[in-house]
Amino acid sequence: MKVSPRVLGTMVLLNVLWAPVNLAFKSALEEWSPSAIGFVRWTVFALLLAVLLQHAGFRKRVRAKVPTGGDAWQSLAIGAFLFAPAHFLYILCQRYTTTLEATVLGTTGPFWVALLAFAMLGERVSSRRWLGIGAGCLGAYIVSLGWAWPTLSTQNALGNLMYLVAVLIESVGFVLAVRVVLRSSGIGVLVYQAAGMGAAFLLASLLHPALGMRFDGFSGSTWVAMAYLTLVTSLICFSVWYAIAERVPLSVMVIMIGIQAPVSAFLGITFLGETLRAEVVVGSLVVLGAILVAATDRAAPLASSASDAP
Repeated sequence: MKVSPRVLGTMVLLNVLWAPVNLAFKSALEEWSPSAIGFVRWTVFALLLAVLLQHAGFRKRVRAKVPTGGDAWQSLAIGAFLFAPAHFLYILCQRYTTTLEATVLGTTGPFWVALLAFAMLGERVSSRRWLGIGAGCLGAYIVSLGWAWPTLSTQNALGNLMYLVAVLIESVGFVLAVRVVLRSSGIGVLVYQAAGMGAAFLLASLLHPALGMRFDGFSGSTWVAMAYLTLVTSLICFSVWYAIAERVPLSVMVIMIGIQAPVSAFLGITFLGETLRAEVVVGSLVVLGAILVAATDRAAPLASSASDAP
C-alpha cells in the first residue's frame, strides 16, 4: 500500500498549521491559567464536534462511526488520563522552556510512536521508514539548534523534562486511541476523547488551588490564541489527523511532524525579526528529504482496518 500524494500533502499542511501552537500557548498564558486554556479549548471543541455529528451529511462525509460501550468509555479514559495530563504539561512548561527547545523535544515523538505502533499495533516499520523518521528528527534538530550539541540551560531543565514526559504520554495515548479508531472511526473516538480532556481539566482545577482555573484578562491576543487552538489545531488538525489514522500507518504519519521546525523558524524570521541562518535552510532540506522518503515507501497496512474490524 502506497500513501497517495494527496494524503501526504494533507499531512504536511496539517503540520504547517500546527507549527505556531507553542507561540499560541505562550500568548494565552499571559492572561489565562493552564487549566482555563485546556478546559475552554477541549470543551468547546468537543461541543462543536458533537453538533457537527448530529448532521447526517457530515457523518457521511467523514464516515463517522461513533464508538459505543467499552470503546466509548476507553476513548473517554484515554482523553482524561493520558491526553489531558500531556496537554496540561505542554501548556505549563511554556513558562520554563523556550519554543526552540520544545521543538527539539517534540521531534522525538516519531520515535516513540513508531516503537509503540510496532509493539502494540503490530505495525511493520520498514528500514526506509525508519530512515525517514530519523531524517525528519535530524532536520528539525538542525533547524532548531544548528550543528552544536544541545545546550539546554539549567533554568529550563524542569520545563524540558515536563515537555519530554508530555511527548511520551501523548504518544502512548495516540497509539491506544488508534486501536479504538480501527474498530470505529477517528472522528467518533475524538469526540469522546475531547470530552474526557475537558472534564479532566475541570476536575483538576477543582481538586487543588495550584491547578485552579483563572481568567485574568480577555485581550484580543488571548482570543486570537484561543480561537487558533480551538478551531485550527483542534477542530481542523486533530479531526483530519484522526481521520487519516484510519488508513495510514502511524510511522508514516509521524514523519511529517518534522516540518513543524522549519515552519516555526520561518515564523520567527517573519514576525519576530530573527535572522535566516544556513542551518534553517539545510535542516529544511533534510526534512523535505524525509517527506520524500515517506512518499516513496510502500507502507505496510495496519494489523487491522476500520473496514474489517469487529
